[in-house]
Amino acid sequence: MLEGTRNGLQDMHAILLSESMAKTLFGSENPMNKIIKLDNKENVKIAGIYKDFPNNSSFKDVFFLASWDLFTAMNANVKNDSQAWDNNNYQIFAQPKEGADFTQVSAKIKDIRTKLENPPRYKPEFFLHPMRAFV
Repeated sequence: MLEGTRNGLQDMHAILLSESMAKTLFGSENPMNKIIKLDNKENVKIAGIYKDFPNNSSFKDVFFLASWDLFTAMNANVKNDSQAWDNNNYQIFAQPKEGADFTQVSAKIKDIRTKLENPPRYKPEFFLHPMRAFV
């Protein structure tokens, strides 16, 4: 982070901007706490600026980060999908608490779908996959 912290995303109406997007939108002006309209739908506050991801990263074209709550509030289909788990997919990134064991956390979420209303006939399983395993 160049300014702010990732904790800024605890506010549903806040985003983090990449350094290059902050310069594109604001030039040399400090973008912190400024309000912009996201996707021509929702006013959001800039809660932080992060260093651009490297060009050899899958995230090189990620110019802002927002909370899942904001994403679902802005997209009716996504909001519906959050209740209908059977015919959708999303790549979601989470950061477990410091020292959390991936195996233990995965065990806790493994059967989450079968515990919801109207469980499917098949048996889906959920798990965490450490990003370092992608390297």
